[in-house]
Amino acid sequence: MEPVEEPESHEPTSTDSRSFMSRLLKPPKNVDPNPEGETFNVIPPEDRKEAMRILEPGETKIGYLASGIALLFSLLLTVPFMFGPTQTTQTAKKVNGVCPATYELIKGVCTHYVIRQPSYYILPLVVYLIFTLAIFVTVRMKRRVPASFAAMLTGVAFTSTSIAIGAPLLIFGGWLFIRARRIQKFGTAEQKAVTVLAQEQRLERKNNPQASRRDRPTRSARPTKSTPPTGPAVSKRYTPPKPKRKKPPVQPS
Repeated sequence: MEPVEEPESHEPTSTDSRSFMSRLLKPPKNVDPNPEGETFNVIPPEDRKEAMRILEPGETKIGYLASGIALLFSLLLTVPFMFGPTQTTQTAKKVNGVCPATYELIKGVCTHYVIRQPSYYILPLVVYLIFTLAIFVTVRMKRRVPASFAAMLTGVAFTSTSIAIGAPLLIFGGWLFIRARRIQKFGTAEQKAVTVLAQEQRLERKNNPQASRRDRPTRSARPTKSTPPTGPAVSKRYTPPKPKRKKPPVQPS
């Protein structure tokens, strides 16, 4: 008679007993965040201010692309409408069941037709071209903050026509700000390096809380105000006492 093999008992380990959320929110201690041992180029703290001001080669290429997109949108939004009068349609909601002034009820919708002359699009074209030139010049000079500011201003100008048109430039300007913040905090703007360095900092603060507290800048103690002396107020100015007048002697009668 063959012996019957008993099923192996799988006891839950300490890792299996932890729930998924606990492992996600509270990573275990002493875990290497960079198991492959990959090295990253980290800018020293004394050179980070200069690196934040200057655009990197990859950022410069994307900046030129952003200026080209801005130029394309500037021409498409204005030049096709400069060859003759154009008619645009505006709609509005009813107020107390009546359409607003200058609006007509057409197929149940309050409609207003606006006829615009070609000269109407000259000013928007000039404004769009100035913003586009600002993006190109700041990217050419490799200045991060001016390029980001010019891109976001151009995106805001385009959102008056459509949010979808201004969104790429707004995203480009915000992306430059985020990369500058990464360089300031971690010394690099690469996503993989930032992830590893941030995890290393969290583990270091968790494993050595006293050292992290010691590294934090201490606030200077506020000077304590001296308590005023109790009793009658003492005058700082000295006033000599008045001399007493002598009584004249009484003459005998």
